[in-house]
Amino acid sequence: MGSTEDAFEAESKRVLQRLLGGDVVDRDVDGAQSTRDFDLLVESIVVHAVEVTSVQLPAARATRAGIERLRDKDVGLTATWDVYLHEEAPTRPIERHAPRLLNLLYAKGVAEFDDLSPPAEPMVAAAVEELAVLHVPKGRASTRPPFRIHAGGFGSGSLGPANLTRALEAEAAKDDNRRKLADAPAGATRHLFVWLHDSDWYISSLLRDPITTPPAPLLPDEVDVIWAAVREGPDELTCSALLRADRTGLVEIDPTPGADLPRRHTPGAASGPPDDPPSCVVCQGPGAWTVWTVERLNPATGVRVDVLAWKATCESDAMHWAIPGRALSALELTSFDRHDGNPEVR
Repeated sequence: MGSTEDAFEAESKRVLQRLLGGDVVDRDVDGAQSTRDFDLLVESIVVHAVEVTSVQLPAARATRAGIERLRDKDVGLTATWDVYLHEEAPTRPIERHAPRLLNLLYAKGVAEFDDLSPPAEPMVAAAVEELAVLHVPKGRASTRPPFRIHAGGFGSGSLGPANLTRALEAEAAKDDNRRKLADAPAGATRHLFVWLHDSDWYISSLLRDPITTPPAPLLPDEVDVIWAAVREGPDELTCSALLRADRTGLVEIDPTPGADLPRRHTPGAASGPPDDPPSCVVCQGPGAWTVWTVERLNPATGVRVDVLAWKATCESDAMHWAIPGRALSALELTSFDRHDGNPEVR
């Protein structure tokens, strides 16, 4: 296990022991790597069994490490360059070939380039094109010492809250995670603790800077509770945001020591929609929660099923915008009657 994964597991132990109590006992030790990570015991009885995993993009993570290396390395530049590169761009070719191309541009008086607006001079245009092939489409020079490449990554993706739900469902459906938790003693609550690594920014940002509460994930039989967590920052691994979901609903929990109450609650009891709906992004008018029938993929069976779920829409024009909320819990469903195919609150 790498250093980041070790830190993920250590922080998971601290967070869950504070929230759930019990004594931590490691399970994946002394050659038992095929077992769950740890248990929480009360009076020598396993009360909680935990497997720790993460959602990340290995290529993007490698690019981030390469960017840090470039920032500290003297590669023979004649100026400092702030460049943009794709979040999964390999950085070794950039380190080998970009300095020659950037020095050529600077020698030709080019202090800024963009492959979407190529320069007229053929030699300069060729250098810009070659940089684009290296996944470096834009850059700007300065005389700020020391002369280094300072790179920022860009990517593409959706910030729909349901993407976080799908990422959690994918982790819960993995055979390895299900098998490890299935081996927990009878009566133990089985937890899957999922760290959202910032290499997959389009997922981690949905918890770090949420637009609204995501839909509650559908869980396979082997997983009783799933947690989603993000870290505090690049240099310190402390849990800064935390979601907990089970078959009754989803709750956002303040993970900081001394905090006892949830930040936002989407309870399993029939107490209404997730939280105050956000304003319409089109007309800035008020939003409203309604109940819709949506199709969801059950990750355990691979079968698509119809699920009643909250959805926030614009009050003045439902065509403006809609943000899916969580699925209705089993308890909430008992407070809904169907009339003409539409659920209504009793």
